[in-house]
Amino acid sequence: MDERFFTKQKKTKILETIEWDDLWWEHADDKDKKARVLLIGDSISRGYRHAVNMLFDQNIYADSLATSKSLDNASYFTLINYVISQQPDCQVIHFNNGLHGWHLSIQEYRECYQKFIRFFQEMYPEKKLILALSTPVRKTDDLTAMDERNADVLQRNEAVRAIAEVSNLPVNDFYEALIDHPEYFTADGVHLKEDGYQVLARICADSIRKELYKESGFNGK
Repeated sequence: MDERFFTKQKKTKILETIEWDDLWWEHADDKDKKARVLLIGDSISRGYRHAVNMLFDQNIYADSLATSKSLDNASYFTLINYVISQQPDCQVIHFNNGLHGWHLSIQEYRECYQKFIRFFQEMYPEKKLILALSTPVRKTDDLTAMDERNADVLQRNEAVRAIAEVSNLPVNDFYEALIDHPEYFTADGVHLKEDGYQVLARICADSIRKELYKESGFNGK
């Protein structure tokens, strides 16, 4: 195991008031399915996990690691390893991170994100990796207007696109899918109503199927 990914960060990580992890293994006892994938992200990814599994209709199982951890939290790597150790045969990892760790500058975010790409490529080279752009952040008192943090979201998404291009990785544009639909958002301006999660789930599921087809001719539903 590469210790570079598990040493304490030089930067003192800043924790949120409440830190949380939500781990989910779909039909964990079933070892005979055609494919198993892993969704990694935050509360947005937790929101579309169920819808993704419904779209897969038990032809593919989507496990989930949802967390508030910022990209500069070194224990994030340990947590990912733990989740994958429970279902090591997952074939695709879908990574969505950008709405936590607001203390990070754009340069720090970019550097941390690049470290995650290296982690996935070096620790799990056999697994296909899909990146997702972060969703918009709207004002709580006017969902048609953007919160000031949305400027950071745009910069982070630009960084992810650039990293994906260099690494030749597919990207799901969740931002574009939601930017013209304030009606999909709840009153907090961040989380989504069911219609919004359904939109993201379809994008996520389609991209995962594409990677599975590409890899092995998988023809699951």
